[in-house]
Amino acid sequence: MKFNLQLLLVLWLPLCAVAQEGKTPYTAKLKEYRYSKYLDSTKFYFKKALPWALKRRDTLAAFYTYKYMGDGYEHHQKLDSTLYMYDLCNTYLPKNNYRLKAFLLNDRAYTYQLLGDYNKATKLTLEALVYAEKSKNDIQIASINLSVADNLALLKLNKQAEEYYLRAVAASKRTDYLPAKEYTYRVYGNYLLKSNKIDGAFIYLQMASKFAKQTKDSISMAFAWSSLADCFWKRRETDSCFYYAKKAEGIWLRRAEYIDYSHVCNNQGRYYLNLKKYAQALDYFKKAELYLRNDLYLNEEVYSNLATANQKLGKYEQSIFYFSKANAVLKAIKDKERESQVAALNIKYQADKKEALVRDEKQKNKLAAMELREKTLQFDIGLVILLSLIVITIVVVLSYRRIQRNNKLLLESNLQLERLVLQKQTLLQEVHHRVKNNLSTLKSMLFLQARASKDEEVKAVLTESQHRIQSMALIHENLYQDLENDQVYFHHFTRQLFDSLVQTFQTSNTVVQIEIDDNNVTLDVSTAIFLGLILNELATNSFKYAFKDRSEGVIRVGISSTNAQFQVTYADNGVGLKSGIEDHDNGFGFRLIRILVEQMSADFSYKDENGWAIFTLDFKI
Repeated sequence: MKFNLQLLLVLWLPLCAVAQEGKTPYTAKLKEYRYSKYLDSTKFYFKKALPWALKRRDTLAAFYTYKYMGDGYEHHQKLDSTLYMYDLCNTYLPKNNYRLKAFLLNDRAYTYQLLGDYNKATKLTLEALVYAEKSKNDIQIASINLSVADNLALLKLNKQAEEYYLRAVAASKRTDYLPAKEYTYRVYGNYLLKSNKIDGAFIYLQMASKFAKQTKDSISMAFAWSSLADCFWKRRETDSCFYYAKKAEGIWLRRAEYIDYSHVCNNQGRYYLNLKKYAQALDYFKKAELYLRNDLYLNEEVYSNLATANQKLGKYEQSIFYFSKANAVLKAIKDKERESQVAALNIKYQADKKEALVRDEKQKNKLAAMELREKTLQFDIGLVILLSLIVITIVVVLSYRRIQRNNKLLLESNLQLERLVLQKQTLLQEVHHRVKNNLSTLKSMLFLQARASKDEEVKAVLTESQHRIQSMALIHENLYQDLENDQVYFHHFTRQLFDSLVQTFQTSNTVVQIEIDDNNVTLDVSTAIFLGLILNELATNSFKYAFKDRSEGVIRVGISSTNAQFQVTYADNGVGLKSGIEDHDNGFGFRLIRILVEQMSADFSYKDENGWAIFTLDFKI
């Protein structure tokens, strides 16, 4: 069955409330002229409305501006321009507005149907139906079900088409919106009429005519009257048939709806031809011919009717001419129908494939439920180990700070305590050595656990834990090797940390360059441990996510100090955090960073600048 302008109106009216934010001083005029015969006026108001919307960054207004202009091109059969405008609409489509997504997809489907690509039109309407059902809008659900049914009927899938017609009728009964009821009842009535269920068709078409009068919409009335005329003809009530057909003809001509005007004129010519009033029939067939467009079926019917009428009137030369044109169009129709048959088989194949996928998915869900408990247990064990390590680290850091304060008091109290200081340094060296060895042991245990696990998620968690332990172990290794002072050189420690991470994460497909600028800064052990853990989390995140599908990347780390105030910057030129750092706070890595920042009494911030994701840490010592 054929799409028409009425479907667009049925879908559009309930969406007007959504469009309130998108109004501009020129939108009303653009909307008014889009379905008129004045395309230049439509373009004029489009050129006025679009800069207004873009200047104010009103994306919804820009969406409707492109939409109205696309409607105008479609009304004048400039379908390539229509699709281009609808593509631009996508740029300004609100992310979670399912009604607008369904509406735009359905309009694109109508355009492809006008182009004769019924396969593409069907796929788009099915996609639109998914969004319509998400929106839970019965008006839109009814209209798009009709669209799906129309396209399936064009693909000769009549059984499937009838199923969607009945879905549309059921949805329309759940709403009080008259235009939706009129359209649904009329389309279903026409379907019954073509199936020769005349009594049922008459009931639905009478109801559609009643709803159309209540809406006072001329397009709805013209469609309803044209359908009623066909029904009265099949009921052999010719007076009523011509009465409603001529009323519809007048409306289509006044509104310059030429395709529909051709249809109603062709129907009246057909009525007169069957009544053997050949002169009147020929007049109406010529009216229909004046406004023929790309509808192959209508073109073939009009040319065949013109040939028959001329033959009946003895105009054989004209009759032969129109028979030739009809045959040429008929050949094009057969070619198109062969393509439709292939498309129908493809749709059936996809439906069967989808059912098989659903069955497979149910089976996979059962297996996943069995594996979930095991995964959860392993994950919980890893989490407990990690939390324990964090607690141990905090205890070690706090203990170290107390020792450091006591050492300073001893040094200030008496030079004679140098022997005790030497003993303390020896003890500290042993502590660092033992802590480093213990952390290395823990790291090895986690490595063995990760290699033994078959679960990739658990492996990833244990690997990340190894790097966190490694960052702490490097601090103690540096202090163990150089106890002349209790400071850690930022550059040396950071280079060791990143060398370890590069060995783990870097692949042959992506080369990551590490740039470190430390200005010869040294840090105390507690600050270095916290900072090492933070840098480990940021670098791990960069290696895992920032440079996906890229051949190279850069990570820059820098530190600067003014008196006791320090600033550490970490940056990469990867994809960045699209939605900001707040949306990633639920991740374990960022939660750990937040805990460490609080322990340091530091300030932590993020910004995205010129293609660089930049993290900044400010703290005092």
